[in-house]
Amino acid sequence: MSLRTKLALTLFVTVAAFLGVDHLVRRMSFQASYEDLGRQQAEADVGRVHAAIARVSYDLTVQARRENQERDSHALAIRSVPYNLRVLIDEIGRVHEHSATDPETGAVLKIREFPYERLSPGHPVSLTWLSEGPPSGIMSTAAGPMVLGSAETIVGDMPGLLVLGRLLDDALLPRMQVDARAPFRVLSIDSTAAGAELEEILDSGTSSNRVHLVERDEGEAVAFTALTDIRDLPFALVQTPILESNLDLWSELERYELQTSLGVILLFPLVLLVLIQALVTGPLKRLAQHAVEIGRSDDASMRLGLTRPDELGILGRSFARMLEKLERSRVAQPA
Repeated sequence: MSLRTKLALTLFVTVAAFLGVDHLVRRMSFQASYEDLGRQQAEADVGRVHAAIARVSYDLTVQARRENQERDSHALAIRSVPYNLRVLIDEIGRVHEHSATDPETGAVLKIREFPYERLSPGHPVSLTWLSEGPPSGIMSTAAGPMVLGSAETIVGDMPGLLVLGRLLDDALLPRMQVDARAPFRVLSIDSTAAGAELEEILDSGTSSNRVHLVERDEGEAVAFTALTDIRDLPFALVQTPILESNLDLWSELERYELQTSLGVILLFPLVLLVLIQALVTGPLKRLAQHAVEIGRSDDASMRLGLTRPDELGILGRSFARMLEKLERSRVAQPA
């Protein structure tokens, strides 16, 4: 193996090993930051989803208050907030007014949790009203999650409650996704997609605001958080895919760093080899070839002309002086 080949292999291995270790250290250092970025983004997305649900509930509450004010005038205004459910109950749960329709088609809906005659004493709406005041938030029904808003009123001579509800269905979900600036799904506890994630969140003993991140096989991340009903009991999961814009930036930086490292591995040794060829191995090769040529021709008068001021120049001049002494010794010897 020639000196040049040995130098090339040494340079490539040394540079590759150094950059490999450097890349590993950087990756380990940035991994925590990458995960923190994903969690921060997930928490922000989930927070906006909860805020979007709260805004729908607030709109329904405002609408319920407005309808209460207009009931006495017998001139109900056109509903400014579309809703699926309108129930008027008194303090013992008797239903005085009830309507359940699809706001888009007008089709009558049957919502098992809100019967036409009476709400049971243990009904979530009744319990929340008695303990905390007019309920607002989200509730699980057989027809799907329903966002509720309510306002207190008077029914005959008894305290009453007007409850408005809007199903979180395909009609409402796109609007809420725009409001939350994040795509999301609401998964029932009973669904297979929610099982493992919900169990891990609830087993942690933390609040429903805890975000659980799941890495998918495709390299995507999904955030889960428990969704609580009007009694503050978990009944579903909010599933939010992590938007890849910020995370892609980190991936791009990582790819750029890898490409740069590969470029350095290839170019840096090549540049060094060119310099070594010009400054070291080239002159050494000329000197070696010169010595071999003198040995073959037995002509000590041949000169290389290596006049460099560095160590190789000194070696060349010393070799030339040695040849001069050898030539004078030959001349001085008797024939």
